[in-house]
Amino acid sequence: MKKKTIFLATILLLYLFSLLFIFSPQVKIIGSAVIDGLATFGSASFSLITISQATEVKVPSSGNVTFNDTAVNQRITTISGLQEGQHANSTLFGAQFPSSWTESEPNSSQAGSAKIEYFEAVMNYTTDGGTYTIFFNVTQAELGSLPAANISLFVFETNWTNLSTTVVDGSSNPAQFYGVTTHFSKFLIAQNPALGGGGGVEESGGGGGAAGGGGGGSSSGKKIIKPTQPTEEENEVPEILPEPIHKPGDLFDVSLKIPEKYRQIFSGEEIVAEINIINIKKVGLVKVQVEYSIEDRAGKSIFTELETKNVENEVTYLKEIALPADMPLGDYMMIAKVIYEEDVALAGYPFKVIEAKKPLFGQAITQQLRTAVVDYSIYFIAVGVVIVLLVIISLIQRKQRYPRLTFIRKP
Repeated sequence: MKKKTIFLATILLLYLFSLLFIFSPQVKIIGSAVIDGLATFGSASFSLITISQATEVKVPSSGNVTFNDTAVNQRITTISGLQEGQHANSTLFGAQFPSSWTESEPNSSQAGSAKIEYFEAVMNYTTDGGTYTIFFNVTQAELGSLPAANISLFVFETNWTNLSTTVVDGSSNPAQFYGVTTHFSKFLIAQNPALGGGGGVEESGGGGGAAGGGGGGSSSGKKIIKPTQPTEEENEVPEILPEPIHKPGDLFDVSLKIPEKYRQIFSGEEIVAEINIINIKKVGLVKVQVEYSIEDRAGKSIFTELETKNVENEVTYLKEIALPADMPLGDYMMIAKVIYEEDVALAGYPFKVIEAKKPLFGQAITQQLRTAVVDYSIYFIAVGVVIVLLVIISLIQRKQRYPRLTFIRKP
């Protein structure tokens, strides 16, 4: 019986580990590599590598997709210009060339020595001929001494091609970039070989050198939107925040105020405003159209919604709007416009989208433990099943080994 117990326990454990390798999103088995450089099996070899993957993410009406995997989202923040209702997929492979790819590894003339991330972006529909923008991040630790302007996005066509890449903010951590592509394939974030590892930040349109665009594909395609190192004068200039807006109409007036706790908010959270609509001329109980919008500092609208309200004298209510998860940091204005026939009243209040603070060490550990419990719940369940089965088998074995004694009373 003991041998049967050991045999059954071994089978259950093998089953458990097979579940680990089959269903884990973080562990892949890839041929033509060695497990940590230590072991091979016959003529074949295997490697366990950590990758991150976001699959079948539906494209919203905006055409801007944000991936639901945390690691993917931290690297590839947004892909814009996509077709609504389609699905996007992205996989990160790290800085080493994936052994599963059949494409050739970029040589020194195609990409520089500092390779940061190989990744794949795939859509479930034909995208050739379009223009798509890939927003991505590179940490300052990954940049090291390399200027942000020396980073490029590369795509594999018939060979590795340097895409037009723009530095959005080279001084932030992570530094922010975007590149423009006409199709989706295998990609690489790496050093631009035409610029090398030294030198200052290239200004767009600069003459001479690689950035002058004198020959072939040597031009970096960089447009520096924000300097990597602000000057002292720039640091000394105080930030001028937008002022609230208030424009009453002839028949109606509206006021909008954002409570103090919502004036600085993280992207993806809800902005809350208190709105008050007044029927100035007492025209009776009427229906008015209320148009809500959120505009950035340049006046570009990033959100619009219409709502109907019944107003007789005065109405006060709270309006909640969920901000996009990929909303850029900066100043915004929430606006409420009341429309009744030809009459228009307008009010707006500023707020700021700020960067979320990193959790403290203890909080980070707690968060990681919670994530591990959620991501690997199937394995915890499997382990629990194995333990229960082993306990049952042990009890059965003990019962057979020590059967209950029956006493027969003599007459």
